[in-house]
Amino acid sequence: MLNERGKKYARVCKGCGSRFDARGLGRGNKGHCSERCRFRSKVTVCGPDNCWEWVGSISGGYGTYRYREKTHKAHRVAFAMETGSWPQGVVMHTCDNPKCCNPAHLKIGTHAENMLDMRLKGRARSCPGSSSKMAKLTETDVAQILGNKMSAADVMSLFKIGKSATYSILRRRTWKHVEVA
Repeated sequence: MLNERGKKYARVCKGCGSRFDARGLGRGNKGHCSERCRFRSKVTVCGPDNCWEWVGSISGGYGTYRYREKTHKAHRVAFAMETGSWPQGVVMHTCDNPKCCNPAHLKIGTHAENMLDMRLKGRARSCPGSSSKMAKLTETDVAQILGNKMSAADVMSLFKIGKSATYSILRRRTWKHVEVA
């Protein structure tokens, strides 16, 4: 198969190594025989039970992928490629790894189920006090801060927290559930 310039249409896929006819695949193909091979070239596959990390572009902690003329979250594209249809609803990670594209770690759910899953696993910012994974203080620390009437400067240096967090505690905007002794 030669074109008008004498070049072959036949190429070798960068993903799977198979030979393919490059005619009609478009300019964004970059040497892959299929959309699946192009997608998989941006994923580190390491066993059926492990997370398959996305190594392409990232936005908001999630992989992004240009698919069918639009940019989508990579895990949604992985789910669509595995099932053969575009997911209706939220694609949830059972592994809690936003970069994971392993179809075995993905499932369809509703927004409410996803938010409940987030709260139950302690990833919600609204988790009270030290039950949040993002907490730097404990309820005992906050009780000590409020009970001793410490200055903001002392709180920031002693507990290694920022100005905003300090004033939120002292003005009782956060950690409201902690009782002052």
